[in-house]
Amino acid sequence: MAYIQRHLQESVLQLSEEYPAILIAGPRGAGKTTMLRMLMDMEAALPTGYMTREARIPVRADAAPKPRRHVSLDDLAKRDMAKSDPSLFLQIYKPPLLISEIQYAPELLPYIRKYIEENRVPGSFWLTGSHLADLMDTAYKELSGEVALLNLFPLSPAEAAGCERDPFRVDRGYFASVRPLPSDAAGIFRSIWSGSGLRRCEQLRDGEDGRGTWEDAYAAYTDECIRRDVRDLGGAIDPIKFLRFMKAAAARCSQVLNVRAIADEAGIDQVTAKGWLSILANIGVIFYLHPYEDESLRRAIKAPKLYFYDTGLICYLTRWTSPEAAMTGAMRDQLFECYIVSGIVKGYCHHGVMPYLYYYRDRDGAEISLIMDDTQSLHPIQIRVSGSPVKRMTSSFAVLERTSANIGSGAVICLTEKLGTLADGLFSVPAGYI
Repeated sequence: MAYIQRHLQESVLQLSEEYPAILIAGPRGAGKTTMLRMLMDMEAALPTGYMTREARIPVRADAAPKPRRHVSLDDLAKRDMAKSDPSLFLQIYKPPLLISEIQYAPELLPYIRKYIEENRVPGSFWLTGSHLADLMDTAYKELSGEVALLNLFPLSPAEAAGCERDPFRVDRGYFASVRPLPSDAAGIFRSIWSGSGLRRCEQLRDGEDGRGTWEDAYAAYTDECIRRDVRDLGGAIDPIKFLRFMKAAAARCSQVLNVRAIADEAGIDQVTAKGWLSILANIGVIFYLHPYEDESLRRAIKAPKLYFYDTGLICYLTRWTSPEAAMTGAMRDQLFECYIVSGIVKGYCHHGVMPYLYYYRDRDGAEISLIMDDTQSLHPIQIRVSGSPVKRMTSSFAVLERTSANIGSGAVICLTEKLGTLADGLFSVPAGYI
């Protein structure tokens, strides 16, 4: 399949000049190993330096020798060696090394640290794993100070379109620097429905002859997700019940988390539902947007909102079988909001940055879809399926004036065709700027 450039590539190459180990965590099928294997080819082709987006960065004199080897711990024999005899593993598979699915052999990490302490060679280890929270915690403890931690998720909208782009900001400088993607409703909802997993996108392109490859691709993905990652973390889980649970969670994307409603629809108890939500978050299927908190906002709702990284997976689980059905169906607003929020999150993570993002909703009905905190100002954003945004859509922004925070420019991200202004410091932003 044709390789799609990832924005995280540059961060990996630059951090490999500084850190002995790089760990990239993300959901299965997001393209972690595919990206790193491509960078391995770049290393081999550029013996005198690494190629970044803008220039070649010289390799330090003590940088890791080439060629780099790839070892996948999906291979049971190699996994057994890594777990039972880590020292022998590193004698046979000498750095520089790419190790895929490192979560299967955490016993290897102390030996990686020992190698690093003895050799101090930048870029010695590239590691990938599919269990985000557990893997990040373990790696931080075992390799503290020696590893750069990164996340790679399914394609961001900009990556899917093949264009370079800085993470989204609400300011004129950003808007002036970006060439927006087409923002017509039909095109946006085709992107929403298609999803963003590398393999699933490729299968969808291959299946445009009408043989239902989109559905087959997501069926295979959910089966693999449950059969491998879910059972790794949750033990003997009934796959039918877990799929029913995933469908119940998908139907409530972009909504305030209601564990009881998900549990009732899935036919499980709330304790089980909480545990299964933790599994989905750990394997990079879902994430939460937490409420913005301030002591002056006493009536604010405290529960987080639930989102999926892949809107195509939502459409598959909730049976929206075409872009047209997704665009006109009852979940239209939820799908669009999830597409925008997840697109912004992935845009930051794929540049090696963790964004500070929140939402606001209170018992009086005031709601702000997204609040971006750039450490200097809060930027309130409404997300609306509308081609004609108006200023009254931003009326809830006034609640932030009760806080002591500096309030910066705000926006309505929508399906308008052109960038515009609703008032001083308030923009109407086409979805194609994400």
